[in-house]
Amino acid sequence: MARLLKIILSIFTAIILLVIIAAVALPFFINPNDFKPEIQAAVKENIGRELTIDGDLELSVFPWIGISTGKLTLSNAQGFTDKPFAKIEESNIKVKLIPLLSKKLEVSRVVLKGLVLNLAKNKQGIRNWDDLSSSENSKTQSDDKSDKPDKTEDKSTSPLAALAIGGVTIEQATIVWDDQQQGQYTEISDFNFKTGRLVFDEPIDVDLSLKVFNKEPELTELICFSTELVVNQKLDVFKLNEFNIKSVTRGKDVPGEELSVTLLAQIALDLTRQTMDISGLKLNTANLGLSADISGTNIMDKPVFKGPINIAEFNLALLMKDMAMPLPEMQDSAALNKLSIAFDLLATRNAANFQNLVIKLDETNIHGSTRVKNFAKPEINFDLKVDTIDVDRYLSPEEVKTKAKGKGKAIAKEGKSSKPVSTPASSVAASATLFPVETLRGLNAHGQLSIDKLIINKLKMQGLSFKLDAKNGLIKTEQAVKQLYQGTYTGKTTIDVKNRTPVLALNEKLAKVQIEPLLNDMLG
Repeated sequence: MARLLKIILSIFTAIILLVIIAAVALPFFINPNDFKPEIQAAVKENIGRELTIDGDLELSVFPWIGISTGKLTLSNAQGFTDKPFAKIEESNIKVKLIPLLSKKLEVSRVVLKGLVLNLAKNKQGIRNWDDLSSSENSKTQSDDKSDKPDKTEDKSTSPLAALAIGGVTIEQATIVWDDQQQGQYTEISDFNFKTGRLVFDEPIDVDLSLKVFNKEPELTELICFSTELVVNQKLDVFKLNEFNIKSVTRGKDVPGEELSVTLLAQIALDLTRQTMDISGLKLNTANLGLSADISGTNIMDKPVFKGPINIAEFNLALLMKDMAMPLPEMQDSAALNKLSIAFDLLATRNAANFQNLVIKLDETNIHGSTRVKNFAKPEINFDLKVDTIDVDRYLSPEEVKTKAKGKGKAIAKEGKSSKPVSTPASSVAASATLFPVETLRGLNAHGQLSIDKLIINKLKMQGLSFKLDAKNGLIKTEQAVKQLYQGTYTGKTTIDVKNRTPVLALNEKLAKVQIEPLLNDMLG
């Protein structure tokens, strides 16, 4: 028995030795370059494209079965330019031999160098890869008819479980998109992509950098991206740890001709549970910084996103200047220098709710909430409270007036240019001919605004309240001032723009307002 076992082991060892010797010796006896014509003919027959193999093919068998290529060029589709559809300067891929015996696929690092991909769509809307996809579809349909599914197949284990890849490297790739139908031209160059070893349920280092050129409008963007990717075997759970994107955009249409953006976050995505969590999100651009923690549910069916969002204090005037947005001259040069916003977001596909809203504008504090429904035809609801605001700070500077001696002479000289005393509703009435009728007809807004203290046109007021109810071309307002120069003001306004000619109705009441201090503040 022992002798028989010894003989069997000897035979088995000899077979393995012969396989190893053959694997090592095979590249010496077979030159893959001899098969270039057959490879090119097979490509021509299957996809109707010309494959040009300029470089040498190098074959390795043991311990890795692999092939390395030099320059490969695949011709473009008929009716398009002479530029090749795809070109590769160098490629390398190898599969380990021994694991194949146990139905495991272990791939070394996949390397592509100098990839050039020219994607195009002509004026008729035909893309230069449509013929490739149609060939693949017909082949798949043919295979489906001939191959019967194996009902005994074990679906509990993913076929990807037996796949291991040492990593992917793409160096100096270029991708061009030329859409002649839409007149759009975009070129991605200096595309570099590198991953660590591709394994399931373990962090995979991912690094990406590229340059994007857009022809119209002319923009150039540099993007750097890095993260640690964790993915399961079923490809339905993803985690992006230390998600980091840096972008620099340059162009004449870019504010300041250059804009830098940095984004940091931790992202978790579960497609089976339809959940998404974005934590520690930090977005920084110019002098603006945003932080948030957002969670999403039913992200594929009925997405709902919620979480706190905070925009740190920034200089709004400086930001508008950097973004080339015209900023009118104001009475206070320090106006719009401080702005911060914080709120809790609750959003769906067609609505957004901003709860616990806190806005700080210069020395003014605003609290409340607002909600927008139906983005196509917005319905706006709001409830806002303002502590103190000096509107004069944000108005244009007054013209320099020559003051005469004595208040009477000053008032006489300035009477023509001084602002008339008017109530809020009468101001609306005076502007009735300027109504944006079409805008008011589509207005659907409901809410209330309260202001503790207000200064406007040098007039001081306290305890202001404003209610708005606008829908179907009928706008109703109720406004009141509790303290107006020792008196009060109440008013109601109705604007009806349902018909061709707007109709305005006013109902106002002023009580015990002291005229002397009012005129003194307004006219000086």
